[in-house]
Amino acid sequence: MKRTIYWLLAAFILIIVSYTLYDKVINPPYKGTVVQIDGNNMLVAADTEIQIEGESSKDEVQSYMNDSIWFSTSEDQIANVKVGDKVKVSSGDYVETSLPPRMDAIKVKKLR
Repeated sequence: MKRTIYWLLAAFILIIVSYTLYDKVINPPYKGTVVQIDGNNMLVAADTEIQIEGESSKDEVQSYMNDSIWFSTSEDQIANVKVGDKVKVSSGDYVETSLPPRMDAIKVKKLR
């Protein structure tokens, strides 16, 4: 009986550790600044120190292309997001090889 309880406890701990490692190490959230919004897609640059007011010019967007990702998401998740907002995006693990890369956003959270 004790042995069964120990095995169940070990399995439970393993599941919790695996979940934590997946979210924090294997697939960490992406933090950055929204540079452009196009329908249900948003271009997020890795630099959170960017100060963007209003719509970005084509030159500004081009300057962030090497260090940004296009995220596709649903209308309800992108409804409150504007260009210049700092965001944290949890994404799937599939990346389209393009420049900038494209990923599906699972969760979008506005940062302060």
